[in-house]
Amino acid sequence: MPPENPDEQAAVAATIDRMKAAEKKGRGGYRPGAGRIAERGPTRVMRIPDAYREAVVALMEHLDATAPINYRYAPVESEPLFLRSLHGKAQRLIFKTIPVDFSRAAPPQPVMRTADSEPDSSNFAIDRCDNST
Repeated sequence: MPPENPDEQAAVAATIDRMKAAEKKGRGGYRPGAGRIAERGPTRVMRIPDAYREAVVALMEHLDATAPINYRYAPVESEPLFLRSLHGKAQRLIFKTIPVDFSRAAPPQPVMRTADSEPDSSNFAIDRCDNST
């Protein structure tokens, strides 16, 4: 039932106009290009056990700290991190970044196999994938 008072009618009409204007602003919901750009590049959502949270944070900090190193630098180790495994066993975790000089040695190449070659243990995983189809 619409309001009988003209002032109430004007207030209702103004409210409706504000609601329609709010819909046109494009606020909220998914919009292309919306949101903050990730500092470390594309991200992935994962479920990590609380017991490993500190280790994941320490790994990210180590990778951020060693990001600028190249083959002219010596390997860099993190400070030891003491944690407990999911089975309650005490563990010491150390991250080590070893720079690689690809100008002096060729990068590792994938194992290529022909149909008549004999499978060996070095490409067992590839054989498994090929036979699964």
